[in-house]
Amino acid sequence: MALDKSRMKMIAQMQRENESYLKEGAGSPDRDRSGSVSNNLAHLLRFVGVADYVVDGNVDSFKANLVDSVTLIARMFERFEDGEPIDRSYVSMLAYTHLFDALAVGNADLTQRLANLLGGRSEIEAEFDHRFDLCFGYVLKAFAVQDDGLVSEWLPKFRTVCNEKDNANFVGYMRMFDGIAARSLEVAQDGLDEITSKHKAESRGSGIFRDSADEFLCVWGIGMARLARLRGLSVGSNSPLVPAELLE
Repeated sequence: MALDKSRMKMIAQMQRENESYLKEGAGSPDRDRSGSVSNNLAHLLRFVGVADYVVDGNVDSFKANLVDSVTLIARMFERFEDGEPIDRSYVSMLAYTHLFDALAVGNADLTQRLANLLGGRSEIEAEFDHRFDLCFGYVLKAFAVQDDGLVSEWLPKFRTVCNEKDNANFVGYMRMFDGIAARSLEVAQDGLDEITSKHKAESRGSGIFRDSADEFLCVWGIGMARLARLRGLSVGSNSPLVPAELLE
């Protein structure tokens, strides 16, 4: 069944019924030894936050739930580093998708916290991360922590994968990174416009946003726009996928 706003609202209501149970489990060392409960709770909170904005325009819920979601993800990395038996898949570079959430809500401290925890686990990355995600994750981390060395290393790699046919819908992200690196508002704005124009294509067929709350809200694009603004590039949006009120 295709996802629409009515179904999204129903799913969010059902998710809320499980929230207390998962929060209790996430606080239990026995139930959350591998981090699976925290991971499930993080995804539940993210869905509820995005759904509340899409359905009701609730900005406060969007921000609060995404902050709580990313905080759980960051804490799993810290627990892994402390020697807890967190499932290795939870600390791969695939967690870069949560970095977009931290950026999208404008939480600089949480952005830095998660960005600094990402990467540097070559064996885990070789096991779980495809080349596209590895390049995307490292280049996003590089820009988030303002590491020019990492940018120089990973931006060309990300550009290469984006120029491959299967990844053509992500060229806008590459252009935004190029614009931020060059401090060019024009290039960054063109990139954001490209992101919103190609987002629908990734919400159909085998697209990564199909049947997700992101069909209706381009959280990644919001995160990129906020990243550009943090670097002094006042990009804007007229698209409902990247609402102007979420860029303020």
